[in-house]
Amino acid sequence: MLYFFAHPIFFYRIKLRPIAKIVWYINRLFFHVDIDYRADIGGGFVLVHGLGVVIGRGVTAGTGLKIYQGVTLGGNQGRCIEKDGRKIWMPIIGNNVTVYTDAKVFGPVRIADGVKIKANEIVTKDILHEENNAK
Repeated sequence: MLYFFAHPIFFYRIKLRPIAKIVWYINRLFFHVDIDYRADIGGGFVLVHGLGVVIGRGVTAGTGLKIYQGVTLGGNQGRCIEKDGRKIWMPIIGNNVTVYTDAKVFGPVRIADGVKIKANEIVTKDILHEENNAK
């Protein structure tokens, strides 16, 4: 809830970045969840047992993302791709994706709609079809 208060609903969108950063810090301090206020996460985001979750600043996720504890969604600046004239080094996640406990998604990877990433999986390559789920 604090993430949505800081980013999409209020502070970050109206250019009050210092206040958004304070809300991010409160979220990190009290709930041990590090979701950068510059991440772009769609509606219906569910954080199940959020302890230890890290979501980097450039992560883009569609609606219905469900994340369990210990998940890291982060980048790899050593491996960037160009898209629409901007550099991308963070994951791009589709709609209705579930990422189970302690899974890690690194780099400029694309995750298709409906994919389920199993616990303790390390994803560094695109998962473009639902039937190729890392179940």
